[in-house]
Amino acid sequence: MFPTLGMWSNTNDFYMKKETKALYINTKRMKIKLAVALATVIGAANLQAIQYTLQNVNSAGSDITGGITDNTGAFLIDGDVDTVVSIGTFTNDGDVTSATSVGELLTFYTELNNDTFSGGFGDGIVQQNLAGVSAPLEGQQIYSMIGNAANLGASTQVFVYKHSGFTFTADPGPPANDLLIISDQEDILIGGFNNSQHDFNFGGGDVANFNLTVVVPEPSTTVILGIGGIVMLLRRRR
Repeated sequence: MFPTLGMWSNTNDFYMKKETKALYINTKRMKIKLAVALATVIGAANLQAIQYTLQNVNSAGSDITGGITDNTGAFLIDGDVDTVVSIGTFTNDGDVTSATSVGELLTFYTELNNDTFSGGFGDGIVQQNLAGVSAPLEGQQIYSMIGNAANLGASTQVFVYKHSGFTFTADPGPPANDLLIISDQEDILIGGFNNSQHDFNFGGGDVANFNLTVVVPEPSTTVILGIGGIVMLLRRRR
């Protein structure tokens, strides 16, 4: 039997419908791929690295501030002593002041970025640029931490400073991205100020230095731990 005109027409309709359906599916797939690609580009744009500048010598507080030293008063010297500078956020101030070791302190810390100390302006002077993607930390309080080793985990002494009023944002812009360590001592959570002085030849004579310290809990925390130990000892004797 030879195919009739009607049979050819039905066959053509069948193949045309298949091709139309395939074209529709491919077009839909292309739209999905384009949407995913566009979302990726937008996401990448929103996760651009933000740069903050950390500086310790300034006159923004009640005193002109000096350099950074260890707990003996010796400067953290550029190119001679391994020193790490970091910015990030802590869960809260209480976790910082109650920490009994650097290791415990770091369990509460989420870091934006760190770098080895590169001052370049003189011994103990920090003017460090630190960049990172701030989106995961957006809205969180900014803290800076300085250690006396090439990384925080290896440090035996640290300095922790709370930059009150400064939180991580998608694009802080100047001057919000200028982080100053100033002489307001309530923001020094671990470390000290004015335990040594130095003349940096700024024209004003000696200025007060900041200093790192060994991580120890607050006296109140130590008392509580001591009482707990005594109670445990008495229980054992019973």
